[in-house]
Amino acid sequence: MRIERLTLKGVTKHADTTLELPERGIVLVTGDNGSGKSSVIEAVPLCFWGKTMRKADLWNEKLAAKPSVEVVADGTTFTRKAKGRVRFTWDGAAKHESTKEAQRDFDDARMTFDHWRRACVLSSADASNFTTATDAERKRLLEALTGVEKLEAGYRAALDRAKAERSTADAAAREVAILTERVAGIRQRIADAVPPEDVPEPVEVDEEALPGLHEQAADASDDLSEAQAMIREADRRMAAAVAESAAAERERRRIDHDECPTCGQAIPETMKEAAKRLVAESEERARQITQEVEREIETLRTDMADLRAELDAAQDEIRRIEDAKRQASMTQRELDRIARLDEVRQAAVAELAQTRTDLAAAEARYKAAEVEARTFDAVARTLSTKGVRAALLSRTIGAVEAAGNAWLGRICDNRLRLHLKPYGETKRGGIKDSVALSIEMTPEAMLVSEDDEPAAFERGYLNASGGERRRLDVALCFALAEVAEVSRGEQHSTIFADEIFDALDAEGRGRVAEALRLLAEDRCVVVVAHDAAEQLRTVASKHLRVIDGTLQRV
Repeated sequence: MRIERLTLKGVTKHADTTLELPERGIVLVTGDNGSGKSSVIEAVPLCFWGKTMRKADLWNEKLAAKPSVEVVADGTTFTRKAKGRVRFTWDGAAKHESTKEAQRDFDDARMTFDHWRRACVLSSADASNFTTATDAERKRLLEALTGVEKLEAGYRAALDRAKAERSTADAAAREVAILTERVAGIRQRIADAVPPEDVPEPVEVDEEALPGLHEQAADASDDLSEAQAMIREADRRMAAAVAESAAAERERRRIDHDECPTCGQAIPETMKEAAKRLVAESEERARQITQEVEREIETLRTDMADLRAELDAAQDEIRRIEDAKRQASMTQRELDRIARLDEVRQAAVAELAQTRTDLAAAEARYKAAEVEARTFDAVARTLSTKGVRAALLSRTIGAVEAAGNAWLGRICDNRLRLHLKPYGETKRGGIKDSVALSIEMTPEAMLVSEDDEPAAFERGYLNASGGERRRLDVALCFALAEVAEVSRGEQHSTIFADEIFDALDAEGRGRVAEALRLLAEDRCVVVVAHDAAEQLRTVASKHLRVIDGTLQRV
């Protein structure tokens, strides 16, 4: 972004300082240590992000009652106050409830602190962070330079989403298996619940006749018992008659003699006649009784036969009805079972329909989760270091290398060339995901005899001299800023150069000053330095010196 004006109130030693910046050209800011010259650079991140590159608290309430910093950039005025609920505001901004909310909107719409620092600040310290970093750290710095590191979050999110979808798919697959087995079980229950083709007819039973039949059987049984008792009584009477007849017969035989067999006395005829009449009467009575009893027994036997027939008939009818009851009960149980089968079948049919619906939903979830899992697997592969990130990193490496070598050509007459390799080899011959940096010494940079044929060779950054490393650092500063700016789709942003002339000899300062002049042809470059080298004063369009927090034109 183009910075047009900086206003510092109560910032370090600046009570109320305003710095107007031109559209293009070099603005040189010098001053002693602690004078407040670096605050010119720090004012920008302090305003936009509420922090500084030195991670220091720059507010000074002793110099201003309400410390603030104001930056006019791209025609918009941005203001941050030291205190308040909403400290950060800008022209046309929506109403924010908090500084955090305002910061989030600014970062989304403009840029982050890290990106501004890489794109707009030329710092030898930042350059050395790149050159002295490990290969893996250098790769991460390049990814952060163009925002590719954000793909890491996308990659991790895709992996997590793929894992979650795979878990969902596995759970859905288990549910599908369970529901499929349940469908088979329900179908078997439906098959088992089919009613028989021959359904028995209900059996009607005249149970109301049972009490009468039982009573009739009981009466017949009682009558039989009574008849049997009467027969036994008749038998006793007959036995008595037979005994009486036998006694009469014995008496008759006894009186057939003339004298008594016991005492031997003679028996009178009158007595014999009387005894014979008594015997005859006894025999007649016994005969009559026997005949009467036989008739009575015969009648009783006939009655008993009728009673037995009546009892048998009643018992047969009772048994028939009881059998009918049992048959009716069995038939009813069968009918009830058939009715329950129908209920079971209807319930199973309903359950089958619901289970099929659940199965279809589970299968749909499984298919959807599988598609999502495969999709996010593909996204993760695309965002992995072997996918689009590798391609973006390769392009970024090429851009940084090309831009760095272009600036190196101006700074050291093509005597040095830098090489960035996207991958390095491990000790075992494998490949590691990293960015290796090396320096090529061109033939022009080597001292050889007339008989020697110059040849280039590569060496590591730490094997170069201090001056060579500084020139390489400066060239990388320019290259990294250029690539970072292009990656944001921006052009001609204001550049801040912070102490980049350290460790450079006179030639090096001159070449870097010329490089800055070229850089400032289409933008403003603010150079902060402890001392103003002659080469730098020559190319500067404005020279300001900071003395105790005030800017003085030199």
